[in-house]
Amino acid sequence: MGANVATDHRIEYELLQDSPRRVRLTHPMGCFGLWFARYFIVGHCMAGVMLIAIALGRTGLWTCTAIAGSNVTAHVTEKTETPTRSGTSYTIQYTFAIGGAEVTDTVDVNFQTHSQLSVGAAIPVRTLAFLPQWSHWPVVADYSPFWRTVMWWPIAAFWNGILSVFVWHLYVIPFRHRRLVRQGIVTIGVVTRVESLATQKVRTFGKYRIHYTYTATHMNDATTLKGTAVEFRRGEPTFKEGNELTVLYSKRRPRRSVPYHLAMYECAS
Repeated sequence: MGANVATDHRIEYELLQDSPRRVRLTHPMGCFGLWFARYFIVGHCMAGVMLIAIALGRTGLWTCTAIAGSNVTAHVTEKTETPTRSGTSYTIQYTFAIGGAEVTDTVDVNFQTHSQLSVGAAIPVRTLAFLPQWSHWPVVADYSPFWRTVMWWPIAAFWNGILSVFVWHLYVIPFRHRRLVRQGIVTIGVVTRVESLATQKVRTFGKYRIHYTYTATHMNDATTLKGTAVEFRRGEPTFKEGNELTVLYSKRRPRRSVPYHLAMYECAS
């Protein structure tokens, strides 16, 4: 199973067994900690899906209303002023009827629009005749339904962007490491560079990125590939430039690899 080159490096004996190999978790969090973290973010993942669904739904409704909607006349039924830390919030309540349904809603406006509209004043409202409760907006100078719709996309992108980091480290990387240790092809790699991820602004003490090369030996023409891995370790890193190490790589995707001693799993026997 090793690379066909002269080397003093010995592949770990437990990796010489036939695949799929029996593996066990070696993650610092432990099995309980890892699964607890996974279950903890399930609710956050559901919230991320809901935000995307809201953004898609609102975009679809806005598009349909803008293209196929019609204007109806609504009347102002109430005006309110609410003191806030930044000033005063102005709100008007309006009511309109369409297709036998009566819809009442509120909208925030600026001081000028609030002062110009009196109770009973008529204002145009854009709506869908078959979904007036779900899709409508007043046609007033300071209200933009487009931006009220678009604003959900950066919110959804921000939430899911942060969440994707946790999903990657709690689900994707452990799954890949487990699969590579169970079924990966064993070869020998060489460390080409070791860099510390600590900077003057961000102190990530004991975190190193290991760059290495390895040879995909199962292919007809041996191919040298590159890989990187992160090691969390107090003091100096385990590997230094020029060191040899055992690498496991995917038969179907040879560029997907992990150094055995930096994987989240190890062979159980």
